[in-house]
Amino acid sequence: MKNSMLIPVVIALFVGLAFGTTTMADPSSGKGDGYGRHHMMQEGSKGCHKSSWKGSLTDVQKEKIRKMKVDFLKVKYPMKARMKTIKIDLAVLATSGSPDQKAINAKIDELLALKKNLLKAKYAHKIAVRKELKPEQKVAFDKHMLKKAKRKKSRSYHGH
Repeated sequence: MKNSMLIPVVIALFVGLAFGTTTMADPSSGKGDGYGRHHMMQEGSKGCHKSSWKGSLTDVQKEKIRKMKVDFLKVKYPMKARMKTIKIDLAVLATSGSPDQKAINAKIDELLALKKNLLKAKYAHKIAVRKELKPEQKVAFDKHMLKKAKRKKSRSYHGH
């Protein structure tokens, strides 16, 4: 019974994921490069917080980094989809008539392992991108990374 209820949800997640990946992987769309939501701006231009490291890339660097990004997304999206499925499983387990704490804990462990692996893949990708940069590009890239790390993501929890 429980599994038959999850099938439509999992299918909907994969359909949504499939439509999301086409925009993310399409470099011509101006979206989804993974390093910000703004269009690339040339160094010294005003009105955008874009770092200058991207504007200074050669065509060869751009192509190599674009391929690396696609490889990273092929790792990231299945992990994210599985994480969503686990979160749904957790909600189902927690709201059952008699919640099984051991099963919930096992799902939490699985979710945290995926998050850890995703972070490892993310930073391996960032390091690989950084290796492709010239010294002056690395300075701008590092500045961009540190600035992003400093920002807080605001999350609103409704009803709490």
